[in-house]
Amino acid sequence: MKKIYRSFDELRRLAEDLVKERGENDALSRMDMIELVEEVRIHQAELEIQNEELRRGQEEISLLHREYENLYEFAPCGYVVVGSKGDIIRCNLTGTTLLGAHRGRLLNRTFGNFLAWESRNDFFNALKEAENNGSVKALELKLSLDDDSFLWVRADIQAHPAPDNRTMEWRLTLVDISEQKKAKVELALREEKYHALLDQSLDMIFLHDLKGDFLEVNPEAIRHTGYSRDELLAMNVFDLHPDRTERKSEIMDMWAGWRPGESTTIELTHLDKHGRKYPVEINTGKVRFGHKDYILAAVRDITVRKQNYEALQESLEEKEVLLREVHHRVKNNLAIITTLLQMELEEVKDSAAAAVLWDLENRIRSIALVHELLYQKGNLARIDFQDYLDTLLHDLRYSLGEGKNIRYIALAGEIRLGIDVAIPCGMIINELVTNAIKYAFPDGKAHGGQNGPEISVKVRKDNDHYHIVVADNGVGIPEEIDLYNTQSFGLRLVRMIGKHQLGGKLELDRASGTRVIFTFKPRHKENSLPEIAHPALPPLAGPAN
Repeated sequence: MKKIYRSFDELRRLAEDLVKERGENDALSRMDMIELVEEVRIHQAELEIQNEELRRGQEEISLLHREYENLYEFAPCGYVVVGSKGDIIRCNLTGTTLLGAHRGRLLNRTFGNFLAWESRNDFFNALKEAENNGSVKALELKLSLDDDSFLWVRADIQAHPAPDNRTMEWRLTLVDISEQKKAKVELALREEKYHALLDQSLDMIFLHDLKGDFLEVNPEAIRHTGYSRDELLAMNVFDLHPDRTERKSEIMDMWAGWRPGESTTIELTHLDKHGRKYPVEINTGKVRFGHKDYILAAVRDITVRKQNYEALQESLEEKEVLLREVHHRVKNNLAIITTLLQMELEEVKDSAAAAVLWDLENRIRSIALVHELLYQKGNLARIDFQDYLDTLLHDLRYSLGEGKNIRYIALAGEIRLGIDVAIPCGMIINELVTNAIKYAFPDGKAHGGQNGPEISVKVRKDNDHYHIVVADNGVGIPEEIDLYNTQSFGLRLVRMIGKHQLGGKLELDRASGTRVIFTFKPRHKENSLPEIAHPALPPLAGPAN
């Protein structure tokens, strides 16, 4: 097998040896020349292959170098090398961004110049510690930038010998943690506010898991229950509600079924450390922290509220008895007046005077009826106006309309009126119905002969206005009678009460019989009670001076 020479120096030595063997004037044989040329060509081909491999290797190295440069320059963290004098020797682009200066302005500047005063001692101590221990030292630094802004970074510091092996240099890895610091500060502030709310709350605050085990309590809970904080955190919510223990599973299922933000308010009985039971109002609901659900309860001792409520209830019951007695006495006094009028009627021979006394008696009856209904019903502040109309029309039928075939209609629905509105409305209705009974049907028939005589009273409420409509299908009020300028005492009384006492408006419709519409708006809140004037007590009599 023919030897292949791979080395150019070896081929050169071989050629020189052949020349020496044949002498200077001896020519190489043809075969030697061919063999030598062939080996030269083979070696040339090998050199070209090696040269191509070398070129490719250099390209790969160049590509890797560029990739390394990119990784180094654009790494998510800053790389800074600090010399023995604290000056910046090298810095990647991320580092220049963090330090807020161009690379040309950074190199050879002291790194400490970029630190806030409160971070400088920590930094230089970290350099010494990293050098002495040979370990990586991690700390947080506050950077002070040229634009007077600040930036927080986490620095990992490691000491290495400098290239001259005579001094040390430090390699710093810087990561921007400003957002984390900001979030941490905000979280700390939020926790501070949270604890301030808990600490200053006048309610007992309990946070427990879905099994009822306490996780957090506030000072008021500690003070009110008599347990220490550690004792409460070792307890379960059912320890404070022994009467609910038998429903523990049911209540835990209810908690599990709640959605975050769902809450309810209940009244229960608490048991403190000393065995004292007291009523509490609990506002409890589900809250979510992170991905876990908890139950937050604000508990308020309502012992005083219960006592005040019971005292108020007793006071209201006393006042209700007194008010019922007042209505009863007013009704009795009006009944006495009515009886006196009836006795007077028996003595009066003049029919005109008797009619006046009769009308006066009916007016008093309309007032007394309000007090009677208030006394009889459970509600002493408002009367059912439908009951009032039914009774009033029934009394008027038998006092004035006896023997007259008149149909009476009363419609008031669910309307309830206070005494200060019911009495004037009753007097207005009494006058208008009395007038209709007396004059609407002189021949005992309806106007036009259709149907029978009919008198209707309808009361309805439209928003905050009331409408009272008194109508009949009789002959109607004569055209010459002006509702606003009449000598009739009854109509004058209607106008006076409607305008001055209720502030309402009267309308008259003569289209078919007589139809009077009275519209008014109560001058006080509908659900408010009228003010009761209490007589002043007389001064105590003392000894004469």
